[in-house]
Amino acid sequence: MKKKIKTHVVYAASDKKKIRDIGKHFDPHGISLSTLRDFVPVDLEIEDCGEALGEYAILTSFAYARELSECVKPDLQFIVLSEDSSHVVHKTIIAVIHVAPDGMISEPHLFEGALPKKDKKVSIDDHRTLAIKQAVPFIKAYF
Repeated sequence: MKKKIKTHVVYAASDKKKIRDIGKHFDPHGISLSTLRDFVPVDLEIEDCGEALGEYAILTSFAYARELSECVKPDLQFIVLSEDSSHVVHKTIIAVIHVAPDGMISEPHLFEGALPKKDKKVSIDDHRTLAIKQAVPFIKAYF
């Protein structure tokens, strides 16, 4: 009988408050977030040097995926996600990367939540929620 692969969803940030806040968006979907520290004794701080919206999410997800690729096992895989948001353009980009049990790292999959700029009452949580709703089916496919 084939052994079931355990999947951990790791949010690429070290700020516990941010992880908790983002986790609240995933809780209704039955997805709990882990931190890098749950698996390796390292904190990563990635400088936001991307010029385009979404670059930071991609850079951060790749850095975390590289760290996690060192601790996979035949029955363990990771989904790494990071986000990049802008109040100016009312948009959130979520980058999702799969780290397979053999340590292979996928290309990033990007999910975008955007709302019309006309609505002045739009908060970052509104477009973040839209991006998360798009990412959830992709993430759940690994469970």
